Amino acid sequence: MSEKGALFPWRTIDGEEASVYYPAGTAQYHINADIIYAMEKYCKATGDTEFLYGQAAEAMYLPYDKKTGIYAQDDSFFEKERWPFEETPVDKNPLLLHYHPLVIYRHQLLKEPDLVLAQFLLSEEFSLE
Repeated sequence: MSEKGALFPWRTIDGEEASVYYPAGTAQYHINADIIYAMEKYCKATGDTEFLYGQAAEAMYLPYDKKTGIYAQDDSFFEKERWPFEETPVDKNPLLLHYHPLVIYRHQLLKEPDLVLAQFLLSEEFSLE
């Protein structure tokens, strides 16, 4: 793996997966918060709020766990085992470069920036809790 590939392991040129590590890149799909953010910007710029509030709003889904008060990465997030950070040497970070992706994916690790980005860009929609 090239040095650049180690820093930026997920790639696409035309929408098709072109990951440096193909098995990991094809083991998942992404629902990107940035697309929703762009839709909101489109609606504000054009006034076409029916587009946002009619097909998109009802179809959006953010998994929320009432017990913990946390927006989860996915529906099975809290069913997964927690990663043993206290047993993981610091030199094994980032985890993806030192552990097989299928091991990582079976643990409670937030690896998707989509939810974090949504909470940042649309912070008024989320409580501080």
